[in-house]
Amino acid sequence: MVKQILCWGVLGMAILSAGPVDAQSAKEKAEAKNEAARKKDEIILKKMLTDGFDKTMKSKGYRFKGVRAIGFVMDQPFKLDTPFRGLTKNPHKSAREITAPLTYMTCETAGPNGASQKHELYQLGGRKHARNLPAKKPLDPDDSQNRTPSPLDLIGPVIETLENHTRAPEETINGMECFVIEAVMAKTGADHIVSEQQTLKGFMPPAGSRIYKKAGFKIWIDKSEKIVRKIEVDIDYSTPGAASPAGAKMPRISSRQVQMECSFFDYDQDIQIEVPDEVRKEIGLAPGPKK
Repeated sequence: MVKQILCWGVLGMAILSAGPVDAQSAKEKAEAKNEAARKKDEIILKKMLTDGFDKTMKSKGYRFKGVRAIGFVMDQPFKLDTPFRGLTKNPHKSAREITAPLTYMTCETAGPNGASQKHELYQLGGRKHARNLPAKKPLDPDDSQNRTPSPLDLIGPVIETLENHTRAPEETINGMECFVIEAVMAKTGADHIVSEQQTLKGFMPPAGSRIYKKAGFKIWIDKSEKIVRKIEVDIDYSTPGAASPAGAKMPRISSRQVQMECSFFDYDQDIQIEVPDEVRKEIGLAPGPKK
């Protein structure tokens, strides 16, 4: 009898001791299963984005509108708001005169003092020409690059830089049901992700690189047409400057917050963009027919 009791006691001890281990093992298996499902879904979402951008670029063209807000923080903080709208014509059998996407857009930049400046942008592939309105005086290339948003800068290059794709709840835009995908922009080799504490301790990447706090993208893909309907961007980064105040121990840092949203519509319409002769040369477009 004593021997039987001892056997049952030993067995009970074994079961009790195995309980937490089995529970931990089950938890690890569940976590591994969830991670595998997440990775599989990310592959699906990335392909959905790639196909959506590809179909957008292969369409005859589209119209777009949106707004971009840029906040600068250096000696004095200020903010620029830029509503914009325009149209893009893609290379197509009916548009043999262009070998890259051709975009025309108008913008109105509102500065911190309430003043506003209207300007227009012509872009063929990566070449841009911006000028103010109504005088049509060309803007400084660096200035136009900073102040003039272009959907072409989002469509194409950005798709290759996104990672950590996740699925957000589906939404309806203008009556069209859309998949919603969130992702973050991967950092280049010259960029760094550091905390403010690291910066205070003296870590400083090279001048001209970027210290990202966030770089989020949200993209709406039409469930039926499988094309891009909307993009939202939310980026916050700092840039160490080459010049520093006299006696400073570290380079001066300027911060920038960029928030932008852009909607796309009127796909595959007959897009016509008249490019002035003086602009054609600037963006590498062949001269137009003689009048």
